[in-house]
Amino acid sequence: MTQLDTSNPPSDILNDHTSSKSNTVNICPSKIGNQIWYYPRFNRVLKKGPEVKVSEADAMRLLSSKTRVPVPQVYASFEKDGRGYIIMAMAEGQPLWKMWDSIDEGKKQYLIDQLSTYVQDWRRLSADYYGSVGSGPCGDVFFQHLPAIGKSERTFGPYASRSEYNEGLIEALRNARPDGIWGEEEQSLADRIRSLVGEQKTFSHGDLYPDHIFVDNNFTITAIIDWGASGFSIPEREAFEATSRDNHPIWIEIAEAALPHMKREDYIFYDEFNEALRLYSGI
Repeated sequence: MTQLDTSNPPSDILNDHTSSKSNTVNICPSKIGNQIWYYPRFNRVLKKGPEVKVSEADAMRLLSSKTRVPVPQVYASFEKDGRGYIIMAMAEGQPLWKMWDSIDEGKKQYLIDQLSTYVQDWRRLSADYYGSVGSGPCGDVFFQHLPAIGKSERTFGPYASRSEYNEGLIEALRNARPDGIWGEEEQSLADRIRSLVGEQKTFSHGDLYPDHIFVDNNFTITAIIDWGASGFSIPEREAFEATSRDNHPIWIEIAEAALPHMKREDYIFYDEFNEALRLYSGI
């Protein structure tokens, strides 16, 4: 589907949303920032907000055209007045968390096998840069933390090589430190980062957990949603972020069975680095 011109958003959806007779439903009323609205009349969803980017829609289009991964069909995407808009199909089924405890081990394994197949499928996608789809900034968690006081929020990437990506990580660490704070611990982390090699640029969801995996009554995965953090990155990214963003024991067990194996020592290092990025901001 062709991306719409930012000056000409689809009037049927937007007019329905602003009408006093609209029966639109705010799917996530407690969500801060971005909003997600469901339009029963069209059976479509509007995701909008200052953090919504067209690259998320582009990622779903890429997956729909190049893989068998089930994603919501995108009808339109655009950015206007500092806000992004994505109009897409409503995901069928219910989040994995809502049914997991009530199903037997055979059905659980069936779901794990499906998830593993889809993850392998999207990991076959590659690019010549590290960043979001369309040569946008990196969505990796390492680049999403708040800066130290006195530093400015910024984006990082895209990067053409692993050495550039590594230097971006170090720059993110510097941005997370107040002026004048750079000691032996920071230098040790920077030296370790610079020693990392491997030019593989692997597609990652970047925010995979059970609420983003929809399942129907036949225990078939019908949709994987929320691709806002997705993009091309280091191969370890998927497993690290899936298990560090949500460390519920049951999800860890699912993720370890469905996602590519990550060496324990690599996880420990990336976790140490990630915590160092949060040291002064807490976020």
